Parts: sequence; C-alpha cells; structure tokens
Amino acid sequence: MSDASIAPLADGKKILIESDSREAVSWMNDEDFSNLSLVNTIYDIRCLLRHLGNTSVHYISRDSNAAADRLAKRGSATYKWGIY
Repeated sequence: MSDASIAPLADGKKILIESDSREAVSWMNDEDFSNLSLVNTIYDIRCLLRHLGNTSVHYISRDSNAAADRLAKRGSATYKWGIY
C-alpha cells in the first residue's frame, strides 16, 4: 500500500481497533509473539498502524461486543458455503 493510498484512511481522526483476542491485541501493540507463521503479517499490520499514526488497539470481551460477534459468526458461516 502506498503512502498516498494510506493517508486518506486516517484523515487526521483517531482509529480505534477492538478485538476479542487478547493475543492478537498484544501482537499489534508491539509485544513479543511466538507464532512464526504469522510474523510477516504481524509486521505488516504494525507498520500500517504506525504509518496511520493516531491508532490504538484494545481488547474487548466477546460478551461486551455481542453485535460484532454475531456478524462475525454469520460471515464465517456464509463464507464456509461459498456464498458472498
């Protein structure tokens, strides 16, 4: 992704990313990780977050974010059957 294509994404606003995976949140917040199969992906995401600037990644429990959890389950069920 080029600088020109990333800049409009943030547009000077704070970007808050929430996840129900404590492990993924710790990976994005520059903590050590042991999953070497994801090392390139994690570094790419960290680089993008740093480039965007005003971002933060936080853990949120699945119970606290029931609407997103339902959408994720619905999306993964749809994907399994090849319906987009």
